[in-house]
Amino acid sequence: MAEGASVGRRVEELTTPAFLVDLAKVKTNCANMLATCKTIGVSLRAQTKTHKTIECAVLQTGESKSGLVTSTLEEAEFYARHGFDDILYGYPLIPHHMPRVIALTRQLKKFHVMVDSQLAVDTLKDTPTPGKPWSVFLKVDCGNKRAGVWWEDEAGVDMALQLHNAPNITFVGVYVHCGNTYGAKRLLKFVDRLKQRGVTCTTVGTGSTPSCRQPSDNMKNLTEIHPGNYTFLDVQQWSLGSCSQEDIACCVATRVIGHYPHRNQMLIDCGFVGLTKQGYGHMDTGYGVFRGHPNLK
Repeated sequence: MAEGASVGRRVEELTTPAFLVDLAKVKTNCANMLATCKTIGVSLRAQTKTHKTIECAVLQTGESKSGLVTSTLEEAEFYARHGFDDILYGYPLIPHHMPRVIALTRQLKKFHVMVDSQLAVDTLKDTPTPGKPWSVFLKVDCGNKRAGVWWEDEAGVDMALQLHNAPNITFVGVYVHCGNTYGAKRLLKFVDRLKQRGVTCTTVGTGSTPSCRQPSDNMKNLTEIHPGNYTFLDVQQWSLGSCSQEDIACCVATRVIGHYPHRNQMLIDCGFVGLTKQGYGHMDTGYGVFRGHPNLK
């Protein structure tokens, strides 16, 4: 369908499956997260991977167009082309990334990379900078088993010390994905170990959508949070108790294309490409819910 071809049309007229977004709810969700950050005294570095749009990123940043974290270099380049600044490439750096990292560092006032390996640290130390120091976060694994140096290992402290002492690097601070109270406590203990080695962190960032919508007291000891799913929210967030169904700003429109009473089933024109295989299989509702029809699964 051509761009803009669905504007002004009724939902019933759309080709299905169709992804629908309630703009008013997106605006409310973004405004609420900005207000939460202001209340607890932390900065918001909004994650863009949920929506990957200019319009939503503008809402996430309160129209400042500053302070994002992306999951791909393509996203970072996309937002840089559209006037956004202070962008973190939130994925472990490898040497293959460097040509594009150099270009983004040169283009933006603030562009940051993330490291969690000695190889990445050595790559930055050995690569001439494009007129300004590399701006670097250390990724820490506090128990969610994604990327990052393990919070108890001394290797992570050693990497931070190398970043802190390198003349061509600005060590910004530490970043962890999980935002629960347990993870935040571990991150703060890691930061304390850095202080004992003379390494200060300008930024201590953590937070996933559930924790950032219901922040704990530990989050007041942080400087930055970086949720992303809060813009739309979804059934998984509802199942975790971080939102109500009414807060969810998106859904998938689908048509019933077959009815089979002998097996008590209907067929819809939407499968895993339009929905997901991830996150909902444990729920009694199946993969998502049918809004307004709690009897369907």
